[in-house]
Amino acid sequence: MKTLKDADSESDCDSVRKTIKNGTKFQALKGIFIEYFEESSIHGFRYIGEQKRPALDRIFWLLAVIVSISTCCYLLCNIWEKHTNKSFILTFDENLTNVWEIPFPLITICPATKTHTNIFNYTKILNKLSNGENITKEEDYYFEAISQTCAPSNVTLNYGKDLTNASDLIQALLKTAPTLKEAITLCQFFVEEYENEDELEWDLENGYYKYLVKFPYRVVSAGNEESLSIILEDKIDDEDKKCRHSPYQGFKLILQTPGEESQVANKFINIPLDKEMSFIIKPKIMTTSEELRNYSPEKRQCYFQNEMYLRYFKVYTQANCEMECMANETLMNCGCVKFSMPRNSSHPVCGVTNYLNCLNPIERSRKSLQIVIKMNPLAAISKRKSCFNSCLPECISIKYKAQLEHQVSYEHGLSDKRSTKITFKFDEDVFNALKLSELYTWTDFIANCGGILGFFIGISILSLMEIVYFFTLRLWTNLMARGRIQQE
Repeated sequence: MKTLKDADSESDCDSVRKTIKNGTKFQALKGIFIEYFEESSIHGFRYIGEQKRPALDRIFWLLAVIVSISTCCYLLCNIWEKHTNKSFILTFDENLTNVWEIPFPLITICPATKTHTNIFNYTKILNKLSNGENITKEEDYYFEAISQTCAPSNVTLNYGKDLTNASDLIQALLKTAPTLKEAITLCQFFVEEYENEDELEWDLENGYYKYLVKFPYRVVSAGNEESLSIILEDKIDDEDKKCRHSPYQGFKLILQTPGEESQVANKFINIPLDKEMSFIIKPKIMTTSEELRNYSPEKRQCYFQNEMYLRYFKVYTQANCEMECMANETLMNCGCVKFSMPRNSSHPVCGVTNYLNCLNPIERSRKSLQIVIKMNPLAAISKRKSCFNSCLPECISIKYKAQLEHQVSYEHGLSDKRSTKITFKFDEDVFNALKLSELYTWTDFIANCGGILGFFIGISILSLMEIVYFFTLRLWTNLMARGRIQQE
């Protein structure tokens, strides 16, 4: 049995349908809106479309719907902002990394002593030039080369050359510098032999995976049983205070990932003489989820190995990229490169004058830019487009730090030499790696949007399809029916 309300509703619907079929186009469009509001599954719309309800009721529901939709849009914008700008999270990897899964670090040692003073005395020649005395052709040959490795001075700035011959410079350095056997008298790597693993290949992303090469070495377990011991020696007569950059005589040491070029000038450990020092290796392992390959490197702020290739390096690392950028920028601004920079045979090599006048300002500018980038990346990039801006970190990386375990005095027993013994070892068998992964996946984004839409306005995907249906297909069929009726 139909109620009075049902009858009124049916009469309203009939009136709307007649308006759609027989009225003007504006009336037909208005009728579609009224019909949608009366039959919509979205909460609150039905009360707005009821023709016979008091105006106050309809205004109340109109305001309620506006407030709900506005709040919903605000929250959806927040979710979209998190999905686009904060969609990654750095957490600990769920799997522990064993010490035998990572290589032993690459260790670079740089002595403060640059020359044998009986072959070339840098301080003596520097004093000669300071006093206006002439030097021989051989002394000039060595001075030009050694000046590029010693602390800069006004004398070298005024006396040096703009360009130099690379082969002559390197030969001069090799003739005067201490040999490897003179600087390192003992190098023992205590490591167990691996069965059927004599020729393994390793890279940053795949680890040890293929039987091709024997490098790099690794250890099976932590502790003193598998460690690296080195004895370093320095002749007392070769100490040259005006050549070295620091006030301490000894060695500079850095730990790096295999495949990464050494950059002693940036981060190093001072190793004094007459000491026995033991260091614990602390690796910092960074991995990235495979799902992040679908994002651009600029968004995730790192490169996988197949996404960025360098001209002079086989392995991509941020340090290698910055070194290559430094070489390219130096060549562009100075017309030459430093002898220690990556280069090909056609690139001119800077003499000491160019090195001090041109290279040093570029290096200082690069360090200033790095500080600005760390403080405000967007402002730095907009301020200066540079190759260094594109040198993002590698997505999978291993960084090594050396923590001093103990230090005691060390006596070698030789009157003409000073020595130091250093030992490196791991103190843990497993490590916690950091992992960059998705914080908000598309599934999370859709689920959050659906929850907000359902909570505030009771909308679902079918409700959205209903809107599309009413104002496309249904409107078109009603207008077509209206045209046929008017023709009849």
